[in-house]
Amino acid sequence: MSTLRVGSIIGLPDDPRKTEFVLSLLTKTREGKVSWTRKGDAYTAAIPNGVSVNFVLGLGIFGTESAWQLFTVRDRTGNELMQVRSPAVLSFEPSVATGPLLDATNQLFVAISGISGDELGQAIESLKKL
Repeated sequence: MSTLRVGSIIGLPDDPRKTEFVLSLLTKTREGKVSWTRKGDAYTAAIPNGVSVNFVLGLGIFGTESAWQLFTVRDRTGNELMQVRSPAVLSFEPSVATGPLLDATNQLFVAISGISGDELGQAIESLKKL
């Protein structure tokens, strides 16, 4: 078990740099500077320096609505820089996120799921920007 998971199980606070990263990503997403795409059961985006961010979708606690299950950040070579698990999804894994990091990740997901929508919605938004 990794140190991060052990820390979340015993109640240690999350690294504030992770929260800062997610909040910065949220700001840039709202400004339209980060573009997200939905591919199957994931939302993905690429940011400078070859970093990729990804939300994996799953079923919510009640098993009906779609919710984010896992948020990951990877460098250009695929090394995982950050992982946040949602406590709102049916999972046998312990939740990694707590407090401000979980709140920021939830806000980011709400922002991108509203922006990304379906492909027709994306086409409509593209036309509006012309």
